[in-house]
Amino acid sequence: MEAMFKETACLSLGEIEAYHKGDLSGAQLRRVEHHLIDCALCDGALEGFNKRSDRVQDQIQLRKLNKAVRSSSRSRPFFFNKAVAAILILIVATSLLIYWQHNKGERLFAQLYETPVYEGSQQRGNSEGMRHNAIRQKAFVSFGQKDYAQAADLFETYLPEEANDFEAIFYAGIAQMEGRNLEKAIQYFQSTRLNDEEQYEGATWYLALAYVRQKEYEQAGLLAQEIEMTSHPIYRAKAVALLEKLGIKN
Repeated sequence: MEAMFKETACLSLGEIEAYHKGDLSGAQLRRVEHHLIDCALCDGALEGFNKRSDRVQDQIQLRKLNKAVRSSSRSRPFFFNKAVAAILILIVATSLLIYWQHNKGERLFAQLYETPVYEGSQQRGNSEGMRHNAIRQKAFVSFGQKDYAQAADLFETYLPEEANDFEAIFYAGIAQMEGRNLEKAIQYFQSTRLNDEEQYEGATWYLALAYVRQKEYEQAGLLAQEIEMTSHPIYRAKAVALLEKLGIKN
């Protein structure tokens, strides 16, 4: 902050844009980098400028700042630098707020998601009734080794011939979600929860998390409320936590 009230001018719009693009060199680059070291507000403004996907409002504010820099005089450094500080603080605060809101889904997902552990097949019947049992086994081995991409590919090969193996369908959904293929994961979780009573709560919970990751919070909240009405203690507790984080009260 101390540097803001020295006579060294803060960065202009052109300098920030050129530095952001990597267009500066030589003395210009050294001046900007030296100023960023001494001026926390300019450094923060640059960070916020870099993170925003829509920089129109930042550019408007920075043009105002640039105009103020050019029209300032040494006789009024204190008031000028107070204006500079106010503009930069506004830019940083706005940028951080947008960044925070944009990443809400990922933050909630990271806080609540745990990869389920596969503890062995619950599939009824013998291997002779499974046309692709070897592929199924390989898929679950890959899943246990956390090779979710390989597991997803193997499940995709296996499932078209075993459309009623909802245990495999559920874990295929997890493998797809680990690979951020949310549309496919949602499809698998929907199928499992509607067709397998034993896995209803788990499939519904992970379906809710898939919607959280997609930033579809209303749909995720409805599913959490649905789980809250069940008798499964673990998933009920998870659903309550999600509803609290979403600000949904019954």
